[in-house]
Amino acid sequence: EIAYYFIAADWKWLHELHTNLRRASFWKHVVNRLPLKYEPIWWSLVFPLGMYSVASGRLGLAAEFPPLQWISELMIWVAVCAWFVVLFGLIKQLWRTVKGEPRNLETLP
Repeated sequence: EIAYYFIAADWKWLHELHTNLRRASFWKHVVNRLPLKYEPIWWSLVFPLGMYSVASGRLGLAAEFPPLQWISELMIWVAVCAWFVVLFGLIKQLWRTVKGEPRNLETLP
């Protein structure tokens, strides 16, 4: 029974983290209109998505609450898609570096 409380606390923390990361990304790329390009920091968004998915599934099992299990099944696909998008950005940047393409100085902060 004590594990249930730890899982619930972890899920709540991850939910808040995920919400704040979305808000920060919205502020950075929509409000401030900074270009969306690969940065290593994007991996810090991908990892919590996977954690959120697992925590939702485990909490749904522990609480016997199927909607959380559905959220888990949806979020794992969101996490996998986000992982591939960030990986593609990394590969694209590495390719440009290897080819020796000049960097666009206008997009630098």
